[in-house]
Amino acid sequence: MSSAQAAADALAPAKELAHLAQQFVERRTQALVAGAAPQIAALDNGTAYETRAVYAAESVGVEKLAGYRDALRGIGEAYAKHESSVTIVGVEVSGRTAVLTVDEDSTLHYARIRGAEPTVTSWLAPREFTYEQRGAGWALTGQRLLGGGVPPVNDPPAVTAEEARKALAELPAADLAERAAVQSGPAITGTFNRSAAAAYATRHAKSYNTAYRRFSDVGGDCTNFVSQSMRAGGWPNDLGWYRDATNWWYNAGGETWSWVNVAHWHSFAAVHSKRTTLMSGARSLVAGEVLQADFTNNGSKDHSMMVTLRQNGEVYLSYHTTDTLNRSYASIAAAYPRARWLPHFVKTTY
Repeated sequence: MSSAQAAADALAPAKELAHLAQQFVERRTQALVAGAAPQIAALDNGTAYETRAVYAAESVGVEKLAGYRDALRGIGEAYAKHESSVTIVGVEVSGRTAVLTVDEDSTLHYARIRGAEPTVTSWLAPREFTYEQRGAGWALTGQRLLGGGVPPVNDPPAVTAEEARKALAELPAADLAERAAVQSGPAITGTFNRSAAAAYATRHAKSYNTAYRRFSDVGGDCTNFVSQSMRAGGWPNDLGWYRDATNWWYNAGGETWSWVNVAHWHSFAAVHSKRTTLMSGARSLVAGEVLQADFTNNGSKDHSMMVTLRQNGEVYLSYHTTDTLNRSYASIAAAYPRARWLPHFVKTTY
């Protein structure tokens, strides 16, 4: 058999497998829409279908998503409709096993409960679906999110609905007095445009700026994305040895660890350069500022995000590695009730 024929045979089931993968993603996203019924039907498009084990696990997952949805609705956040699609990245067939890789592109439309929400939150997520050929059909035996990063909002959370509600009830409101005190602190030479940083992050949350390298394979792209946004807002390079967190730069030949690593970025921004000051609560941030997270509260620093919008006391975040636009802080905090948050007030004159 020629290599061309082998490739054609491998791709033969891709359309049917991708159709089932899209149904799978749509079912999860639909579970977050206000009024959606948590009960689910087994997926079967005639050629590809779920195993009993996958169906049972997804039944539990959809129920968890419904509880998470209701917890968010309790604080005034809801989604009115959704769209989901998948794009085939690759398919490998080995014997009776097929592994389908897709890019999920999903959107949730915010219901205007508060009246000032963004129009949508949306994300791109790489997923892998594994199938086993059984007779004339293909059975879906498992799926997983690729690339690390924060799982998208339609991934079943690892917490119960009650834990999510408790976390949401305990979230502090913005402390404008603290913000005013921080803002009146000492300045350093330099200027920063928060609006320009937020505009860059909004523009490139899901549309990658190819002028920069992507770092998804070396611990994630989240801090690289934040650094790009800060440069767009006016942060200048701080030259020096690339391993030294007192320096921060990027060029065609390399970059500092502080450009791409969560902890090193924190050290450069808040400790060494003092271009940022930590605040006590994430909801005190405004567009063009940065929120970092220690999701397990174990002293590590796991993730960096840009605030791209603040409305009615809620902040909305855009980030990589799961490339996401305008996800609410509340929806992330509800999924990570034990997290330690590191909100960076960014000085406009530093």
